[in-house]
Amino acid sequence: GEATSFQSSTWQPDQLQRSAAAWVQQAASQLQATIQSPEQFLSGSYVGQADVAGIKPTLQLNTTPVDPSFYRRALSNGITLYEPFGGICAGLEMCLRNGLQVKQYLYSDIDPVACAVAAHRIRQLQQQHPDQLSPAAVQQTFTLLAADVANVSSEQLLTAVASSQGLPWLIVAGFPCQDLSSAGPSQGLAGGRSQLLFQLVRIVGTLQQLTVPLAYVIENVAFQHHRKQQIAQLDFHQVCSIIGTPVVLDAAAVGSLAHRLRNFWTNLQSPGKLQVIAQQVVRPSGRHVQQVLHSSRIPMPVAGATRAPSYTANSPGSLRTAWPTLMSRPGSYAFRPGQPGSILDLSSTVQPVWTEPTAAEREQAMGYSPGSTQAPGVTEQQRCSLMGQAIDANTAQFLMAVSLAWVQQTASPARKQPYQIIQSAIAQRRLYPPAVTMAAVLLSARTDGSSFSANQVAASPARPSGSGMDVSSQHVIPFASQFGAAARHYGPLTGLLEHNLSYPQLCCL
Repeated sequence: GEATSFQSSTWQPDQLQRSAAAWVQQAASQLQATIQSPEQFLSGSYVGQADVAGIKPTLQLNTTPVDPSFYRRALSNGITLYEPFGGICAGLEMCLRNGLQVKQYLYSDIDPVACAVAAHRIRQLQQQHPDQLSPAAVQQTFTLLAADVANVSSEQLLTAVASSQGLPWLIVAGFPCQDLSSAGPSQGLAGGRSQLLFQLVRIVGTLQQLTVPLAYVIENVAFQHHRKQQIAQLDFHQVCSIIGTPVVLDAAAVGSLAHRLRNFWTNLQSPGKLQVIAQQVVRPSGRHVQQVLHSSRIPMPVAGATRAPSYTANSPGSLRTAWPTLMSRPGSYAFRPGQPGSILDLSSTVQPVWTEPTAAEREQAMGYSPGSTQAPGVTEQQRCSLMGQAIDANTAQFLMAVSLAWVQQTASPARKQPYQIIQSAIAQRRLYPPAVTMAAVLLSARTDGSSFSANQVAASPARPSGSGMDVSSQHVIPFASQFGAAARHYGPLTGLLEHNLSYPQLCCL
């Protein structure tokens, strides 16, 4: 009678990488049309009296997508990740699932329950990803920046940037949605919780003024569909004039067991490209809510097809594949007895009881492992409330994966040329294996534009005996000539040529 074994995350990482590459290819013609009509991005506006750190107020973010070098540095060196409305560490899970090493993790949240769950989650994720999240990365997670984002100062951010030692930064933030949600008080941007958006803009704008290599993901409800026109039109237009155009994604489209239609404002990639890629996604088959329920817990049958703008996940006569959006408070309309989100529990010896999804069921529905929020001292209702405020894990993983896939599949010919030269040299036996490794270092680890010094070249190890390769000048010079020609057109390698290294030295290095 127990719930069947269910994989909460829709994809394993390698499976998602392959799928993301296929989606990018499928969207090629539409993406080409997007490139022909370039998107307009906000250039950033920082106006007014500077503070003691020299930072001016931010009126508008720079929404230009990050350069491909951001990804190369992030993949080779790791990142600093900051979650200003930390919750259950959705951003941390997103990065680790996509293979990023988080060298410094920073977290802010004023809710002590969220902080307790975050500490629990960090321990879990360290066990699951020990090579990507070291103890050193979380030493100052809760202390380096203020818990209240309103108190995160320019000075604190300067200190955090200095401690990150040149790592690229990623900010993942789902700012409070209650004032903008149709299920909330509908106060819009005038509401106190919505005002936290402007604190987030200040933080992102500060890092942009510090010229930190910075990507961001900002999440909230798709309030352009709010029933109140003030919120759907005026408030939405104001937000977009400050942080740009969002990508709109429903978690049900990427395999989650609950709808969660959300806006994602990000500079990981252009929103136009991400939206076109998202339209290629078809929900994986065979995922339905009964898989996370005990056999005595019965979901409501599907009475009607899902209506736009949500993804069409449910159809009459079929198993329910997605609940309505999970909320932070109990008793919301869609989860009342007999409504689509309700569950009939037959385990009672007296009579069946109408219930809502449990915390563990909500975790799995949103792509997290069961027990993700089960921190010591945290109640069932507190766990349900935190899940109602969280970013869906499958959606976040998808967003990062397709951004990476786009960069990897659209690398410029100049970027690919050195790799092609190395492959040719290996095929013609002009480059022995240790040099292959060092060439990879030249092309990846030094993508920050720095170069090896002449002293480092002189200290490079000699060719190991028994390599089976002749590295006399007649073999290495042809390769080096090709490699040097490519280097002149590839920025990170030009520093090597400035040292006037001999071609044999370059190849042996």
